[in-house]
Amino acid sequence: MEVLRDLSADISSLNDGIQRLQAIRAKLYENLNQIQHEYLIIQGIQWLQARGYTGDGVEWYWNPRQTGDSREPDLLAKK
Repeated sequence: MEVLRDLSADISSLNDGIQRLQAIRAKLYENLNQIQHEYLIIQGIQWLQARGYTGDGVEWYWNPRQTGDSREPDLLAKK
């Protein structure tokens, strides 16, 4: 996380400090959101597999951090 790598840099003003905190908060928020998204996708895979949506020739594709539309699904199984 590039924002967190710069934590050791000096802060010379209150405004710099506020901007640094905003950048850290935004980056951490996005990562926490993505972790939840990835977890739900894994739960979806497990749910599908438990109900027999597996087998020979099934290929799973996932893109947990994508922000596309229905042409770019988060989870896709092809036979």
